[in-house]
Amino acid sequence: MILYDRKYPITHAERIATKFGPAIVLAFRDTPDRILKLFMLKRFYSAFSDEDLEDINSAKVVLNLVYEGQCVKTHAFKVTIENQ
Repeated sequence: MILYDRKYPITHAERIATKFGPAIVLAFRDTPDRILKLFMLKRFYSAFSDEDLEDINSAKVVLNLVYEGQCVKTHAFKVTIENQ
């Protein structure tokens, strides 16, 4: 279960192609034995450079995903990404 306002270190990031177009997928752990993947909205595809993805995957940079609740209108999950 994803907890409100808890920081989840992003362990892997990659670009993928979906039937809806290109996307960024971020992987993180909510428990030691479970990895979750978050498909970011299309507008975030250009927000991450190839160098950013390499830095995340090599652990040069540790970014945290923070769950901030759910939108009451769209039911979309609200998250932020913070530096550690």
